[in-house]
Parts: sequence; structure tokens; C-alpha cells
Amino acid sequence: MSQENVEVVKRGWAAWIRGDLDALLATCDPVFEWDTTKFEGWPEDDVYYGHQGFRRFLDEWLASWERFEAGADEYIEVENDRVLVICWQRGFGHGSHVPVQMDYAVVCTLKGGLVCRMEAYSEQDAALEAVGLSE
Repeated sequence: MSQENVEVVKRGWAAWIRGDLDALLATCDPVFEWDTTKFEGWPEDDVYYGHQGFRRFLDEWLASWERFEAGADEYIEVENDRVLVICWQRGFGHGSHVPVQMDYAVVCTLKGGLVCRMEAYSEQDAALEAVGLSE
């Protein structure tokens, strides 16, 4: 099942990269949790619940940028139906041509073929450690 989990996460991530929030949410369980408690300096809520909460977060996040880009460099299967995504995002603030880039990681937990929880880590090493892959 783990390779199937990776494919679900890749499908969701591809939707996020192309800006298709509906397709991204289609890969998530309706009672999905987006946990930012391990994302250093996050100014908003710690955990967003369900499609509505996650969409609110995404809409607010995207509205704060004039232009936004995201990508994933690696998808790693880990035990307990989890997939680690090593990723990045780059945003250009309104009226600014200076990019702000962030390298981070997300641990996705799946159940029944859908993502039921995502945990964002501001430090990729912390995410690797959380899934037992630290050096």
C-alpha cells in the first residue's frame, strides 16, 4: 500500500503546484488535519481541520503573495502509512520583485487511500528525525 500512498501524495502535490485546490482537497479525507505546530514562527492557528479549514489556510496564504511557486524534490515512503515530502516554496510579495524562498518538509499520513493528516516542518532535518530517518 505504501507505493499507492506515494502516488496519492504526488497527485495532491501536483495539484498544489498547479494551483488546483479542488484536486488537492480530493486527495484529503474530509476530516483531514493540517498541523503547523512544528513550523517555526507560524503566526496563525496551529492546526486546521477539515477541507474548510485547510482551504481557508490555503486561500489566506496565497492571497499574501503577488506570485507564488511551490515544488517537491523528493517523496519518501516511511512506515505507518506515511510519506515524507521534501519540498520548497517561493513567494514574491505584493509590489516586490524579491523572492522569499523556504525549504521545508511535510509528513503525510494516509488512511483508506486519502491523506488524513499533514504535519509541516520548517526544518527538513526535524522531519527526517520524526519519521526515523535522521543520520
